[in-house]
Amino acid sequence: MAQGMGSGRVPKVLTEEARAWMTAQVESYQKWDLNAAGVGRALYLLAGFVFVSVVIFEQYSKRKERLSKLPPGPFQWPFLGSLPHLLLTAGVRSSSRLREKVSALATKHGPIMFLQIADTKILVISSGVLAKEVLVGHDAEFYFRPRCSVGKYLGFNFTDIAFAEGRHHWYLRKLCDTRLFSPECFVSNLHFQKKEAKKMLHSIWEASQRGEDISIRETVTTFVRNSLCGMLLGTAHLDIENISIKFSEETLNMLLDETISVAGEVTLSDLAPGLKWLDLCGREEKMKDLNLRLKAYFQEILDDRSHRVNKDEPESLVDVLLSLDDDDKLSNEAVVGILVDTLIGGVYPISATIEWALTELVRHPALLEQVQMEMIDVVGPYKIVDESEFPQISFFQAIVKETLRLHPTVPMSLPHMNKVATPIGQYEIPANTSVVIDYSAIGRDPEIWNKPLHFDPRRFTDTDAASQIDTFKLLPFGYGRRGCPGANLGVILLQLGLAYLVQGFDWAPIGGQLPHDYDVKESSGLVCFRSTPLTLRATPRLSSTLYEI
Repeated sequence: MAQGMGSGRVPKVLTEEARAWMTAQVESYQKWDLNAAGVGRALYLLAGFVFVSVVIFEQYSKRKERLSKLPPGPFQWPFLGSLPHLLLTAGVRSSSRLREKVSALATKHGPIMFLQIADTKILVISSGVLAKEVLVGHDAEFYFRPRCSVGKYLGFNFTDIAFAEGRHHWYLRKLCDTRLFSPECFVSNLHFQKKEAKKMLHSIWEASQRGEDISIRETVTTFVRNSLCGMLLGTAHLDIENISIKFSEETLNMLLDETISVAGEVTLSDLAPGLKWLDLCGREEKMKDLNLRLKAYFQEILDDRSHRVNKDEPESLVDVLLSLDDDDKLSNEAVVGILVDTLIGGVYPISATIEWALTELVRHPALLEQVQMEMIDVVGPYKIVDESEFPQISFFQAIVKETLRLHPTVPMSLPHMNKVATPIGQYEIPANTSVVIDYSAIGRDPEIWNKPLHFDPRRFTDTDAASQIDTFKLLPFGYGRRGCPGANLGVILLQLGLAYLVQGFDWAPIGGQLPHDYDVKESSGLVCFRSTPLTLRATPRLSSTLYEI
């Protein structure tokens, strides 16, 4: 038995043949394992490549489908969008070049152009037909405003007329239409405007007697500002000096100048929230500071008026706002917003338009003589023109319209925004797109206007031509829910100021200059003034008694 058991045991020492066989098997397994690992890795790589290819193709297909529904525009770089097109030519700090570049791109890509900067989408409309579709056909969709620093600080936390939304905006518009800028309001406050217009005539007459040249911008701005202050605040001259709130050297005029300057500094950092680090000029800090100073300044006025207001017979528009019933009461911040909006939206555009009109009349002396002769025929040489006579001086009206067409003082609208995808023509405009109307391009559209860059008021006096001009070929005050609520007031002040100047004086270049030496270069900023202030020589045309206050 011992022998049987011994014979069944495995030998302790393998033979050479067995060892060689086992070695061969191990090497064979190692080779197979190595090959299997390589195949596995290859399969993983192949699967990954296929997955990435499918994702890229799907995203490309979706992007291609999405872009096919968008309006034309410059090439959209991944992540950057249109930023390189604007950054390389306009820079990050120049508002004037940025506006010019956007207009130039629109000329290249058509009357509807789509831009994208990071995640911010912008639509530029340069056609009256498309503007009508936005402002009438889809007014409810494009009624909103994008959130921005200007609305937060200079719109007083979006409580002013320009940036308010929803029920608050509806109430403010109703208040403007029924109480603040109603026809009855015009009539009751017309004496402020005529009084300041006579003061303007008197100051120019005195300067002409001394042989002094007239700074048109300074003179007209004083007239418009004092007229509006008389309506709004009950007094034409405000100069609050209070050392405790650091107003010893600041006036309303200076605050408004700073506000219009800062608000007009539109840079690329304003167009996309992710680009705030490009705020190289510290614009947001300036707006924060202005917000505090404006509120402190007007709070002094509100506190003073609130103690003296007669709710039954309010003397000024601020009295109307302070005398509202408790249910309709506005916050002080909203009241300040309304006052600032009215002053900014009135003083600068009206002043700039009058300056542009006189610039063109001096450049075209025959037109100045023609409108002066018309006033003699209608008004006579022995009295100052009255606002009731404006409809009878048709060539004067044509000059006003032609100035508004060729020189819109607000060349681009404040941005509208849609909160849902909206069709415009054959295109699909994505939700949360900022829509800007290029008023300047519409007024100079060669498909609508003959010789669009030529100042020719007769295009509005020719009955056949004038009948072809509808609202959306000329949009000086916007339209729809976001149109200027004080447009009628603005037109009255514009006509009054310009009529007094044209009737009262002959205007001529200074320093031996010729009429064509006066250029029409435009300034940058929110309001488009002449690049250099207009200075002229005035010669009285009427009896000296008509210039007396």
